[in-house]
Amino acid sequence: MALSEYKFFTPVVSETDEQAVERLTSEMTELEMIYSKLDSENDTETEEMQNIESIILAKRTEFEEKGGSYPEL
Repeated sequence: MALSEYKFFTPVVSETDEQAVERLTSEMTELEMIYSKLDSENDTETEEMQNIESIILAKRTEFEEKGGSYPEL
């Protein structure tokens, strides 16, 4: 049986590059904050940190392909 309606989520049928850049910016910000927190709590890189790093790098690639540009920090 397929789910006929969603209660907490509105699925995105398609998104523009601009919408993708906004979504990816938000996702990468959260992931970088989590990574930074884990980095400050651990003396060495953990498996969880390695996994997060891989996700961040993949999202950066997608972000760049969609035309995203990084802010100056």
